[in-house]
Amino acid sequence: MVALPLLKLLPIVRGNPFIPLHYNIYLGIDRFGLWYEVFILPVIGIVILVLNLSLAASFSEGEHRVFRLGKSEPVLSRLLLWLTPVIELVLFFGVVFTLLLNV
Repeated sequence: MVALPLLKLLPIVRGNPFIPLHYNIYLGIDRFGLWYEVFILPVIGIVILVLNLSLAASFSEGEHRVFRLGKSEPVLSRLLLWLTPVIELVLFFGVVFTLLLNV
């Protein structure tokens, strides 16, 4: 998610540092920002990935647990492991649609 904006936006932002960041079907483009604000979604994705994986490891059962936050919760651990790719996919589509707005 970080490499895609770098490859697509660097040729565009050399002349104009402000790019459209949000599109509304009623008003059209309704938010402009600096080019590096496109990287907010990938940073959020990395933070969520690290947080969910560390929490899933802490709630897993067995001797391989990384953190010991209390008793093991295998259902919560599996839920975190299943929700992480879904959240990452939604954030990826947000980055792709933001890039399509600019290209």
